[in-house]
Amino acid sequence: MKGAYVFSFAIVCFTIFGLSTVSEMDDLRFRKQQYHELYDIMVWMLAIRLLLYSLICLFLVCISFATCCVLAAGQGEFMNEHQSNIQTMQSNAKKFLAKKAKFFNPKDKDCQVTNCAICLADFVEGDGTKIAALSCSKQHIFHLDCITSWCETNTICPMCREPIRPIENDKK
Repeated sequence: MKGAYVFSFAIVCFTIFGLSTVSEMDDLRFRKQQYHELYDIMVWMLAIRLLLYSLICLFLVCISFATCCVLAAGQGEFMNEHQSNIQTMQSNAKKFLAKKAKFFNPKDKDCQVTNCAICLADFVEGDGTKIAALSCSKQHIFHLDCITSWCETNTICPMCREPIRPIENDKK
């Protein structure tokens, strides 16, 4: 931190000296030799300032790059943990759906839907295909095979985007 104060002090000194030099140059306009000497000093001061500003920019770029690398490394760990959580949720959803699946019965009060929203095929009584309802709504009913395939890549309901989870009152 001390270095930053020294660096800032040096920049302020160069700036003040540069301003005083400009006012002196006006006074010395007629003395060509001194004018050229001061002009050379001003050019060198400008070059030094540009170098210092370039170093500051380079330092900030390096800090930004290092920060991005650190964040990216942490992001990788987060993504691995997130992927693990998704796989666990998908596995749990598949088990829950398989356990709660039933055959289509058009006389069932709970089953007011007549087609699968994933494959758009109608439910047919007695075809041997099971259907499964999600916890988000009794109206969200799908073929068991369709919703199982859906759960391989998603953990949300294909209709309302709510997370797929067991129905609370069905837990034992």
